[in-house]
Amino acid sequence: MRLQELLLSLSGVTLYGDPETNVIFLTDDSREVLPGALFAAMTGVKEDGTRYLQQAQERGAAAVLSHLPPPPGFPLPWIESSRERETFGLLCRRFYGAPDEILHLTGVTGTNGKTSITYILEALFSAFGRRTGVVGTIESRWGGRVEKASLTTPPTHRLFSLLRRMADDGVEDLFMEVSSHSMATERATALAYREGIFTNLTGDHLDYHQNMESYYRAKRKLFEIVKERGGKWVVNRDDPYGRRLLGELTLTGLSYGMENSSADVRAEARNLHRQGMEVEVSTPKGPFLLKSNLIGATNLSNLLAVTALALLRGYTPQEIGTRLGGVKIRIPGRMDRVENPHTSVYIDYAHSDDSLSKALETLRGLNFRKIIVVFGAGGDRDKTKRPRMGKAATEGADEAIITSDNPRTEDPLAIIRDVEAGAVGDGYAVIPDRREAIREAIRRAGPNDAVLVAGKGHEDYQILGTQKVHFSDFEEVERSLREEKGRW
Repeated sequence: MRLQELLLSLSGVTLYGDPETNVIFLTDDSREVLPGALFAAMTGVKEDGTRYLQQAQERGAAAVLSHLPPPPGFPLPWIESSRERETFGLLCRRFYGAPDEILHLTGVTGTNGKTSITYILEALFSAFGRRTGVVGTIESRWGGRVEKASLTTPPTHRLFSLLRRMADDGVEDLFMEVSSHSMATERATALAYREGIFTNLTGDHLDYHQNMESYYRAKRKLFEIVKERGGKWVVNRDDPYGRRLLGELTLTGLSYGMENSSADVRAEARNLHRQGMEVEVSTPKGPFLLKSNLIGATNLSNLLAVTALALLRGYTPQEIGTRLGGVKIRIPGRMDRVENPHTSVYIDYAHSDDSLSKALETLRGLNFRKIIVVFGAGGDRDKTKRPRMGKAATEGADEAIITSDNPRTEDPLAIIRDVEAGAVGDGYAVIPDRREAIREAIRRAGPNDAVLVAGKGHEDYQILGTQKVHFSDFEEVERSLREEKGRW
């Protein structure tokens, strides 16, 4: 596509150089530059893209985008834009033919619950006969194709390329996790969201956002885009930031909740058990009985969000109840039970104090004799949540084992000391080796006990220093269960 076509009608943009220059690819990573690519030399958190202009030239870049004017004598066409990230998103959208307009795009944001909600939406709308796709933390998935994810929300150029392939493959409904990082960095702000779902906001990612107000405003951006495009919302009225969002934006939509009686979609009589749940759900279109194999109050909240979206799409409560009751849903690494005949072992991605508390509350509500949790905190990430996680684990479990998560470039023992600072009482142990910690938890567990291995969920690696080393909580749990089988 020629530069003049890419830039047509874009405001605040100045082009230096030949408008007839042909562009065959767009990227903001100089290592990905191919002959004929447009290189977006943007300023990031850790890097300044203009440092890599020579590398981009050597790799055959056809043009450059930057917020700066071109250096004197620079040989390639140069696009100057004071809003370089917004411009890059619009260029990618145009280059890939606006696939987000073809797809019915629902963005899901919040601290916790994004992955679970997209999986449930996929299961429900597939049962309705729709062709679905998912973009999220674990993977991108559509029509039998699966691509593993490296970020919750992919970089802009990869995201639009992915959506183009989905649209070409006939996907109708796309359910996408929208991270606060992707909103703050404008990676995903050029998309035509038809709906937005807000789950909750709790303390996390404050190493990046600095404070909760900044974190909230990053999440709120999704709903500002939805409003601009005349879309609809689904918001958790149980959450204080959800209620704030409802008060600040006038939108068409539905609220949901389990505790708030003014929620549009809410849980009434409920039976939560180890095999799932049966819940009476009240909606503006009438009540229905919700049955699901998913366990716990957190998943009930997620199911209410999904119900609200389906109602907005025109499905009846009875249709929703029938379809949800007819599908078995597994969400990898989200209260994911490792089957065995002796001890109930669950693997969960909970890596904040709030998500850890909720996971333990779920197990507490299932009447286990004893609950043992194995958990740690990530290195080079929000340090403020570490003592809160120590407090949540030691208050919520009968026994807690503090171990390593992804220490990255930090000293694992220093991270553990930060976590331990918030621990309550003496009902915990410190075992830095995660493999040994899992083994010890299962060794301690007996019949009618539950073990929660928290923090890594679906991940099959540990990050030690700057290296990824294969490590799977699922594999370690299964190995430990085999070792203990003779004792049972």
